[in-house]
Amino acid sequence: MNPASIGLIAGFALPKSGEGQTIRKDAGAKRQNPRACVSFYFLLFSVTDVCYNVLDPIPTMSMLSSKEKLAMPHRNIRAKSTLFGTTAIALLATATAHAQIRLTGSTLYNSASDGTATSGAWNTTPGDSAFNMYLFSGLPTAPVFFNSGDSTALVPNITLALGDNVIGFATATSPSQFFGMNLYFDGANTTNRITPVAQDSASGSGFSKVSAGISTYGLANAFGIPSANSLTYTSGALTATLTNFTITNTNTSGRDLVQPFNNVGDGQNDNVGSFTLRVTSAASAPEPGTAALLTAVGLPALGILRRRRNKL
Repeated sequence: MNPASIGLIAGFALPKSGEGQTIRKDAGAKRQNPRACVSFYFLLFSVTDVCYNVLDPIPTMSMLSSKEKLAMPHRNIRAKSTLFGTTAIALLATATAHAQIRLTGSTLYNSASDGTATSGAWNTTPGDSAFNMYLFSGLPTAPVFFNSGDSTALVPNITLALGDNVIGFATATSPSQFFGMNLYFDGANTTNRITPVAQDSASGSGFSKVSAGISTYGLANAFGIPSANSLTYTSGALTATLTNFTITNTNTSGRDLVQPFNNVGDGQNDNVGSFTLRVTSAASAPEPGTAALLTAVGLPALGILRRRRNKL
């Protein structure tokens, strides 16, 4: 039976989602259907096997010297081993390329020095009574907004790249000496993942994690939301870490970028700041499912190569 047949049988033998098995799905983490995943990888190895046959040398034995005849099996094995190695690396690279973290919600609120919410709050939830929080890339002098208006376009969907992601923000009115913030990821907008507090830049500098049990402000326009008690968020092999959070309030910002419900200036100074999310990847340690798949497919492939070499 060739690899293509094995792949198709293995793929269709697996139950669909909901058919006798539970597919664990972390908050916001995307998981592939196991049927499609296994079939895909087996078919890739099927294509690789076809390539081996194409790469097999086919000169007549009369055209080769005795030394060349002896070298043929070893040359074939080296070529095939290289191709298998390349395929395995491509599979791992494909799995890494599909991984991503998205910022899908944020709130800002006036707070005490420990991050406890007081009064004044902004969010990225459209249609409620809270003023809006607008996110942008670039400098405040020429912002490129990620979200806009007061409808569905207000909800951000920012794919974070590996490395540092600097995101600016602006909100209208209500200055404060301290500001708390909640960040939400991968569409799980009922669970805050990162909660820092920062001092207005005119009063001081630096930021810190809001401790567990502290009452904050959440996306559902609600006070009393417990702090996430974290400055990091992990999804699969990727981790986003808050490495910076600064803000200048309306008294000293000198910036007019937004109004309460639109990302257009209204002649009044805004609260303007930025935060940095550093995304890192545990590339040297693939997810258990990926490692198991590569092992299950790679080891039999090496056995096939050994058996072929012994036959030559």
